[in-house]
Amino acid sequence: MEIKKHIAFTGGHDKGDKHGQGTELTEAGDFYQGGWQKGLRHGSGICFYADGTVYKGGWFEGKWTPGPTFGMTKTPAGEILLGQFTGERGSLKDMTHCQIKYLSGDVYSGLTYRGKKQARGTYYYSNGDVYEGEWEENHRSGKGQLTLKNGSHCKGEFLEDAFVSGLFTDVNGNLYRNVPDHTEKPGVFRNGRLFGWGKVNFTDGGAYEGEFKDGKRSGHGVMKQVIGSDGREEIGEYRGQWRYNLRHGRGDMVWTSD
Repeated sequence: MEIKKHIAFTGGHDKGDKHGQGTELTEAGDFYQGGWQKGLRHGSGICFYADGTVYKGGWFEGKWTPGPTFGMTKTPAGEILLGQFTGERGSLKDMTHCQIKYLSGDVYSGLTYRGKKQARGTYYYSNGDVYEGEWEENHRSGKGQLTLKNGSHCKGEFLEDAFVSGLFTDVNGNLYRNVPDHTEKPGVFRNGRLFGWGKVNFTDGGAYEGEFKDGKRSGHGVMKQVIGSDGREEIGEYRGQWRYNLRHGRGDMVWTSD
């Protein structure tokens, strides 16, 4: 380990080496206050680096502690990282739990690999949205759930931050599900909207299965409606063509009552 040159040091010594507690100002402009052992930063300490980085936590032989001790650092970009670090001016230790607070106000709590969000974690957006699930190289990818501030949420498969397959619940409680294994028109979510074959269960008891385009019933589909009055219940079923959530084109409508 190269011992940094300093222009000022105040603290303890042992056999000519910095030892015990002490403060140091280096030629590079870094300021350190904390523990020392055999001339190296060791134990607990805080360092204010010339580039604006701040690290507070454990040290081992001049490096940020690679062990179970948690430390805190503030980057020049304004991010605050809490976790286990490796090496001098090191990065977060791979696949260990950490917390990152971004300048935008967003907060991530989970695992990282080579400095990127990886495996599993929870991301709290400053606008109130929350994602909990799997990550790959800083992207929401794999199984997860995104809950929006307005109360709607999507749960299922994500790919490069986009929700692509699973269950979407809108603000009214209606449930939308894509049918990815449909032989002719497999369903998929794009930009939060359903395309291809899908299903909906409405809060009023109605249900639809068929084609979607841009999140709306378009193409061929079957819609069941339940209407009740004076203690009687009528069930209507429409089979036919749709366009932008409206019955449009050829179709059959059948009503039955109990």
